[in-house]
Amino acid sequence: MSFNSLLIDTVDIVSKTIDKWQHATESTALSIRCRVMRGTQIVRNNRGEEVVSYAKLFFLPSQTIQHDDRLKIDGAEHPVVKISKVSNSNSIHHLEVWVS
Repeated sequence: MSFNSLLIDTVDIVSKTIDKWQHATESTALSIRCRVMRGTQIVRNNRGEEVVSYAKLFFLPSQTIQHDDRLKIDGAEHPVVKISKVSNSNSIHHLEVWVS
């Protein structure tokens, strides 16, 4: 069974960018394939604080996700709490992303 066959869910990624005039704009990447594993868990965010995670998501390594993005799961937006790149012996195999 390949990793791609396990990506049975889709989410939307809402990203915020700031232009040179300090204006914020949002863009949304629609229907990104992933695997959503719901369940609460305490994780450390990128600032080292302990936070409660609502779900852990698995993405292909080619997907670009930032800590200030929000993931829309079943119509509700969830902020990204932690991003981990999981490697095998010679390359990044997948991304693990926790949301609150």
